[in-house]
Amino acid sequence: MSTKQLQNIWQNTFGVEYTKRKGQVHQTEGQLRQTFWKDFVKTIPEVSSILEIGCNSGMNLEGLYAGNPTLNITGLEPNDFAREEAMRIAQGRYQIIPGNVFELQTDQISADLIITCTVLIHIHPNDLQRAMQQIYQSAHQYILTMEYYWPTLKEIEYRGLSEALWKRDFGAYWLDHFDLEIVETGYLGPRDGFDRTTWWLFKKPNHPNES
Repeated sequence: MSTKQLQNIWQNTFGVEYTKRKGQVHQTEGQLRQTFWKDFVKTIPEVSSILEIGCNSGMNLEGLYAGNPTLNITGLEPNDFAREEAMRIAQGRYQIIPGNVFELQTDQISADLIITCTVLIHIHPNDLQRAMQQIYQSAHQYILTMEYYWPTLKEIEYRGLSEALWKRDFGAYWLDHFDLEIVETGYLGPRDGFDRTTWWLFKKPNHPNES
C-alpha cells in the first residue's frame, strides 16, 4: 500500500465496495470474532489503549469493546465511506479517525497496542518496512499482526487487481527487522469469523508480559 495504492484502491470506489461487502456479514462475522477478542484482551490486562490501523467499519473494534468496554479504543481508516460507517456503528463508544499507516508518526498517533488485520498484505513489499517502522515507533508495548501467511513472498491477484495483495511470513519479517519478542501466535478461520488469518502478538523487550 503506497500513496498510489491508497488513492487508486482503498480511498476510492474499490474501498467503498469492500466496505459494502463486509457490511453484509458485519453482524454474523462480528459475533464470531468476539470470542477471540474477549479472550485476547484478558491476556494483556496492562494495556489501556488500542489502535487498529485500517479498521474499515469497525468489526474488530466492536469485538474489542465487547471484551473490555473500559479500553481506550481507536480505529484509523483512510476511506471516507468506511469511516462514516464505523462512526455510525460506534455511536461514540470508541474513536474513529481519518488516516493511514504512513501518517502515524506525522500525526503522532500512538497506543499501548497497535493492531493490523489483513492490512499489511496490501502494502507493496518495497514499502512494507517503512510501514512497519511507523507501527513500531507508535506502539508503546504490543503489536498484533493478523495477516495471510505464506512461507515465502507471494503475490496474489486480488479481485482482478495486480500489485494489491502479497502473502508472506509476516511474523518472521517483524522479528528479522525490529527489536521485538513474540508472545504468542495462532490461526483463525471461518469458524472464528476470520478469513484464514495467522496472527502474531509481539511485545517490545522493555515491556515484560505481566499476564
